[in-house]
Amino acid sequence: MSFTSEPEPRLALTLPAVLAYHNDYSLEEAVTAARKILDLCITEIMDLSNRLQNHQDENIRFLGKALPYVPHGLARWQQLDTKRYADASRSVTNPIEPSSS
Repeated sequence: MSFTSEPEPRLALTLPAVLAYHNDYSLEEAVTAARKILDLCITEIMDLSNRLQNHQDENIRFLGKALPYVPHGLARWQQLDTKRYADASRSVTNPIEPSSS
């Protein structure tokens, strides 16, 4: 989410920037690859959550119920709450290319 709002995206440590740099991906390819990785991680979290909700220990069942809220809360915070990702003045047209400054 922060990829295009980084002051120097080609040096950023966001997943799309790292994938683009190390795999010689275009911006679109890097974002697609990052999305696939994110989707796999969310699938793993949801699978673990489902397994933990069937555990005999009440505390572990509670953790299983709470687990999906962690990535959801982070995404919500990045999209709605923090002003960092809403600041269009920090956005760049092609974050892979070196800046002209």
